[in-house]
Amino acid sequence: MKNTLNLIVAILMLTLWATISPVFAQNVIPPKVLATIGDHPNKAEFLKVLANYSQPSDSLKFKAACFLIANMRIHQSESYYWADSLNKKIAFDELAYGEFSSAINAFNGLKSKYGKLHPVPTQTNDMDDFHANRLISDIDAAFKYWSPTFCDFNTFCEYVLPYRISVEPLFDWRDKFHERFSKLFDPKANISENIRYLVGNINLWFTCTYNLEKRDEPLPRLSSLQLLQRKKGTCEDAADLVVFTLRSLGVPVTVDIVPYWATSTGGHALNCAFDPNNQPIHFDALSQSDSLHDFVREPGKVFRTTYSIQSDALANRLRQEEIPPYALLRQCNYKDVTQEYWPVRNVACALNGQSQAGKIVYACVYNGGSWKPVWWGESTKDSVTFNNMSKGAVYLPKYYENGKLIAAGDPVASGNGQVIELKPDTVSTRAIRLTELPGYLKFRAGAKYKLAYYDHKWNTIGIKKAGANTKELIFTNVPRNALLILMPNYGEKKERPFIITDAGERIWW
Repeated sequence: MKNTLNLIVAILMLTLWATISPVFAQNVIPPKVLATIGDHPNKAEFLKVLANYSQPSDSLKFKAACFLIANMRIHQSESYYWADSLNKKIAFDELAYGEFSSAINAFNGLKSKYGKLHPVPTQTNDMDDFHANRLISDIDAAFKYWSPTFCDFNTFCEYVLPYRISVEPLFDWRDKFHERFSKLFDPKANISENIRYLVGNINLWFTCTYNLEKRDEPLPRLSSLQLLQRKKGTCEDAADLVVFTLRSLGVPVTVDIVPYWATSTGGHALNCAFDPNNQPIHFDALSQSDSLHDFVREPGKVFRTTYSIQSDALANRLRQEEIPPYALLRQCNYKDVTQEYWPVRNVACALNGQSQAGKIVYACVYNGGSWKPVWWGESTKDSVTFNNMSKGAVYLPKYYENGKLIAAGDPVASGNGQVIELKPDTVSTRAIRLTELPGYLKFRAGAKYKLAYYDHKWNTIGIKKAGANTKELIFTNVPRNALLILMPNYGEKKERPFIITDAGERIWW
């Protein structure tokens, strides 16, 4: 009874400090936290957390709680439940079974009982599903496993303290992961050595499902406990698994994301940890190499996932529907770290006609058969500059209007030596020879090959059929200074664009 009364008094005191004069409090509630809490229905729960750390001895935990609460509004869980043909929810918890195979068998039994089941997506904001005791328990566990010798407090808050990584369903995970993986971690060894050992262990039992199976569930990210039970997932899931593991050991780590490769198809997720000097350590959870991670191809961009809201994120200045729904640009919690992975430069692109100054223009890379936005810039009257773009890639400026990306200018190739605006010259044309090239081009007998150049869209130059002994194809009327692409009729949208220099050299992008 006495403890309950003390808690009520503490909450009342915190509320009084927050509304009258916070300077009387030992641990002052920052204005940003007060603004976040506002009149939220869970205000009492938030204040309960702050009251729990109101003593001077808990000043760091109080600051940690303030950090989490101040940035909580952007975070949410995306999950689902199963429903029958009448949309009635069917109770099923895969984590109630020791092995994932047992969960699958149990689910098949439900289908036999209820007939065809379908998943119903759910989305829950963290502030709406907030429980003070859950956050207090997680904060205490984070501090229990953290040593200031691993990182400073600010790094701890961003890359050890957070209770979530992405949009995964939430579970208590720190103690479970610490108990499982602490025996594989040597506090006396350096971080890189520990990472190699932990990654080697994960590769013994966790399977990457990329190109092996498709997850049909509306579940963008597996939860912490699902990762341990299923023992498989995408590269994003594997990266999350590493984060749960290292954070449970007090090591600062996060997920770095390549939304789209600039010179290949798809994207990637990997990890970045930090040594005691705050130097980044890049590595891939699924790498079989003894070394840590180096890219072998150009990234469109590399974004570092943070828990905190980044003030310079585009989503802080535009409504979500005004931003293309790709490449993380609708999120507020990422940093551009491309320069840590690849040589970069600022790329200026001319815009068609006279543009409205201050208009947002997107830098797009060619990936998977279409132009995908990876970054943005603010236009002047007739141009836009995209900052920190990978060398060795070609970028197309586009506007995003009425839910569609619209070409805003000509492609610009940012080579290792120079930048070239690829404005096709349709008057001064030429004939070109496209020969086979190992690793890039191999002709198939009987297949048809369409050569096209880009000018606001892909425009067909000609179509040729390969014979049994074809080693090269000759196309005429090819515009100079044009971005070209050769598309076979059996293509899987993995073809790469290229240019032909005046010297006849073929350069792929």
